Amino acid sequence: MKGIFIEWLKSKRTKSFSIVTILMLVATLWNIATFMSVLSSHPDLRNVGTLFSNQNVNLLMLPIAICVFATRIVANEREGQTFKLQAANGQSLLGIFYHKFLFIMVFFAIMFVIEIVIIYLFGTQTGISIPLQIIGIQFVGQMLAIFSLTCLYLTLAMILEKQGLLLALGLLGGFLGILLNPRSYSFVSLLNPLTGSGSLAPYKYQFLGEGTFTYNLDEQLILKFIAYTFYCLVLFIIAKIIIGKRVD
Repeated sequence: MKGIFIEWLKSKRTKSFSIVTILMLVATLWNIATFMSVLSSHPDLRNVGTLFSNQNVNLLMLPIAICVFATRIVANEREGQTFKLQAANGQSLLGIFYHKFLFIMVFFAIMFVIEIVIIYLFGTQTGISIPLQIIGIQFVGQMLAIFSLTCLYLTLAMILEKQGLLLALGLLGGFLGILLNPRSYSFVSLLNPLTGSGSLAPYKYQFLGEGTFTYNLDEQLILKFIAYTFYCLVLFIIAKIIIGKRVD
């Protein structure tokens, strides 16, 4: 907790919060605008599946937001050679990685609670009944997606010298998240961290033909959650190994 508090103090000075908060707010408002458009053109889709499906802006915005946040909380310390100072005080690079990792997870957990509350209020105002279990599934799925993306981008932020390259990779990841968004959502799709938020969404888009579509509850969701949890653990172990070698 002390490490998280220190990261919070440092982030306040770099304005990391404000930048990423704006990005997540844009994503939330963009999602709401999309929901309004779908509900106005397809009144038959006035159900919870429309609100919590794989067709949302998070596929684009999450990689960008996490990459920007990871870059901001690492870049200033790298430029100021703070890592060397912390190492002299007995703090390993791996320990710094743990603190920043947990800090990112806590921050985005708060962001997603806010997003889900806004979507919930929008849904209730439009007459959509939203089960609490669907909200819980959506939150856990998004947190797993954030975990995998953090493994990717925070590791890159701590090993790459050129932070501009990392930001470019974040933008590329956001667009690839949209382009690679699979329709079938088989278990193979879980291997792509860029599409994790869509793969773990409670409802999946299904095209019915002749301009009609619907959102169906994913019946394999529990198995996918279990598989993705193990996948996240593998990514975290790989990240630890990479950071550990960086120390050596």
